[in-house]
Amino acid sequence: MGLLLAKSTVDEYWHRGYHLYHRQVFGADKLARLTALFEQLHALPLEEKRRRQAGAVYRQCSDDRSLEGLNMCHLWEPRLLDWLLDDEVLDLVECLIGPDIGLFSSHFICKLPGDGVITPWHDDRFYWRPLIQPMDKIVTVWLALDDTMLENGCMHVVPGSHLTEQQPGFGEYDPDKSLFPRAFEQDAVDETSAVPMTLARGECSLHDGRITHGAKANTGSTRRCGYTMRYFSTSLKLQVDPPEHHCWRARGRDLAGNPFVN
Repeated sequence: MGLLLAKSTVDEYWHRGYHLYHRQVFGADKLARLTALFEQLHALPLEEKRRRQAGAVYRQCSDDRSLEGLNMCHLWEPRLLDWLLDDEVLDLVECLIGPDIGLFSSHFICKLPGDGVITPWHDDRFYWRPLIQPMDKIVTVWLALDDTMLENGCMHVVPGSHLTEQQPGFGEYDPDKSLFPRAFEQDAVDETSAVPMTLARGECSLHDGRITHGAKANTGSTRRCGYTMRYFSTSLKLQVDPPEHHCWRARGRDLAGNPFVN
């Protein structure tokens, strides 16, 4: 593996909780094929998504909202493993958490122009706490399938918030206007400290799973789609068996005796 991130960059990542990788993760052809596959899956009627999920080897107990949003769809669309387990992305992740890597989850997050949907402030510990402990070595690779700007609702993060154990209170959100129905209370985060994750198509950001992040609605004229690919050090222990949350050993050794599907 070539050195993709300098030591100073890695040190800065652990201090701030994120890094903007302003290089192309995949070659042009591979990125185009991923985009085409996303658009094919995104266009599927809900009933067809249900049918594919029901017939998959790896099944997931998810509601229609999660299924429509293409959360964990690699469980029923195995072609996505060609990208999730690709050396180009795993080499980046290895720079941060070492050579022993598990694939934790994936999610296409797409905001169409004018859809009014926000991603409220949150950190992923709230949603992942029953699944894995501890959470200090989980990296999300947010791959931009479109140019991602302020106008079309790029993600923002609060630097250093991953080092804070105390979380704000949680509030309820309109599920038609929010990616999550529960997240931090609306005024719980000082937005003046937030940093925008602006990316060109094919670039990515990397962020710690504990960092506070969110995104405003897409008020621009272009789509904003990203593929979140989430990985963890296999020194972390999965708390559930595969039928509840399927994980792959992506690279290296299994250090904690985890129930990987492979």
